[in-house]
Amino acid sequence: MRPLGLFAVLLLAKVVVIATGAQVDWSALVFVWQDAGLVLVFALVDRACDDWLRRPRLAWFVYFVVVAYTALNVGVVQVLSTPLTWNMVHATDAALADSITHHIGWTTLGLPLALCAVAVIPLWFRVTTRRRRI
Repeated sequence: MRPLGLFAVLLLAKVVVIATGAQVDWSALVFVWQDAGLVLVFALVDRACDDWLRRPRLAWFVYFVVVAYTALNVGVVQVLSTPLTWNMVHATDAALADSITHHIGWTTLGLPLALCAVAVIPLWFRVTTRRRRI
């Protein structure tokens, strides 16, 4: 369920970025294959954590780290029209932080929080199916 939830979050992030008018053209939808590749790799990690390592909490941790990075990038793309990368963080340091804090608003905070709310759906399904078994 986690890989499906991750794919839903990634697709919703692309739709939100395009719908909010960021300087990204419709060719961004073409890059869904990159999201599909990420979800495929995550599905392998998820399976390894659950079945082989017997560490489902590790799989949840990886899931929420990827979701948090995606949600953060939705707000950054709205402001800068480019996702946040490691090189960008090291090259700009405080200037980037000042630019981002200047543009914080309801849309740049609300939409990433909505993505995080969507990300909780697999956890909710896990809890409700566990209750039905009992």
